[in-house]
Amino acid sequence: MGAKVLDQVVGASGLPEDYAKLRLEKLLHEAGFDPDQAGLDEIRDVLANLLQDLILASDGPDSSETLGT
Repeated sequence: MGAKVLDQVVGASGLPEDYAKLRLEKLLHEAGFDPDQAGLDEIRDVLANLLQDLILASDGPDSSETLGT
């Protein structure tokens, strides 16, 4: 089930599929989830944490440097 859900999320992201899948698999592993078994709730949790990290990084004093812009 997990691989199918992951592929659907990656496909719907609009990002280059190879990059998005590798990045999401890495984030799932780092969070202690098996990408092949991860469901929508696990993927949602990982993406929420990623967004929170990006928002916090953009609020910092050197946000343009942190975000690579």
